[in-house]
Amino acid sequence: MSGSEDNRKWYIDWIEHYSQFFRKDNWYTFTPLWLEVENDWIMGNYELTLVILGLGFRITYHHSETETTREIKSNIDMIEDESSVILSAAEYARLKTLDKESKSNENRT
Repeated sequence: MSGSEDNRKWYIDWIEHYSQFFRKDNWYTFTPLWLEVENDWIMGNYELTLVILGLGFRITYHHSETETTREIKSNIDMIEDESSVILSAAEYARLKTLDKESKSNENRT
C-alpha cells in the first residue's frame, strides 16, 4: 500500500434483534434504544450506532491510518504472502524436539 493512497472509508452495518426470537438460543437480547458515538483513536475510526426498537445501524468512518492499523495490515499481508507459518504451541514444541533429534543424529555420524 503506497503512502499516497487515500485510506478513508465508510462502512455501514445493519442491526436487527428480531431474528433471534426464531432460533433456540441460550438468551435473547432486545434493545429498545441504543445511541453510541465513538472516536476510536487506536483504529482511526469515528463510529455512530443507533438502534430503536431492535432495528438500527452502525456507521463507521475510517479517518486515518494508525500504528495499530499499519501493524494489522502488515500481518495480513504476511499471511496472504505465505511468508510466515502459524503454529500452535504443541506443534512448535514438537518441531523443536524433532530438530534436537535431527542434530543429535548428525553429531553421531
